[in-house]
Amino acid sequence: MIQINKTEVNKEEIYSFTLPNFEEYQNKIKQIVLVESNSNINTTPKQECNVKAGRTAWNSHRKYPIINDINNDLNDILIQLIKNENFDVPNIKVGESWINWYGKNQFAVPHHHKDCLAAVLFVDVESSDASFLVHKTSHYMLQKKNESTTYSNIIQKINVKNGHVILFDGSLVHSVSPNLTDNTRITLATNFYFTYDKDRSEY
Repeated sequence: MIQINKTEVNKEEIYSFTLPNFEEYQNKIKQIVLVESNSNINTTPKQECNVKAGRTAWNSHRKYPIINDINNDLNDILIQLIKNENFDVPNIKVGESWINWYGKNQFAVPHHHKDCLAAVLFVDVESSDASFLVHKTSHYMLQKKNESTTYSNIIQKINVKNGHVILFDGSLVHSVSPNLTDNTRITLATNFYFTYDKDRSEY
């Protein structure tokens, strides 16, 4: 009989931790949501996007100092992670950063953030039974006879709590489960970009 070998490829890695000083940040993020969701002067983009809920502008870290403070903390943690893992990352910069708030029946469709390292801070999620879902993008899969569903093969659920941060490859397809409660769910998302800047040559 022929020996058939199985090799796993492209195994994804997602990092997670609890953000220091979270309670202070949580209260200030909630204040921003309160203002933006009850004001005629809000920063919500006019264009349709993957978040089917309320949200601030892509560059909210430039308008709200507290978001910039959070990103500075995340940047420091990233530097430590890069050192521990011996990654080759000379420079880090924030590209986009925004707040999402989900009312009842609101959600985020499967999407990705392209070429970046994505970070999500879960600000207020425990009272709305939030699930962060990672989607397998294979177009052809085999189902074993004793499996009643392929859901577990296609989508992996990551349980999250208030104050948790997850870091992942921005090209990873992910979504957010619908909020089936009357409580508001709040997250903060940031896209970090790694750059390899070179000094300008003389011409």
